[in-house]
Amino acid sequence: MKDNRTTPCRGRRAPSMRTGLSAQVLMGLTAEERATLEQVAGLEMRSLSATARMLFLDGLRAYQKATSEA
Repeated sequence: MKDNRTTPCRGRRAPSMRTGLSAQVLMGLTAEERATLEQVAGLEMRSLSATARMLFLDGLRAYQKATSEA
């Protein structure tokens, strides 16, 4: 009987090792927010996590700008 289980290739790194990212954060989204994230990810041709990070960083910059002007 053939074993159809797959194993990771040796020498391959986890995505976080390839990008230099070292921490993960779990973020809860409503169904509507997730659908919007999926739409943006499709437009940007990015993964959901890459899109969420991009939007987070954009929002963080806007927040920092707004609070530094206050």
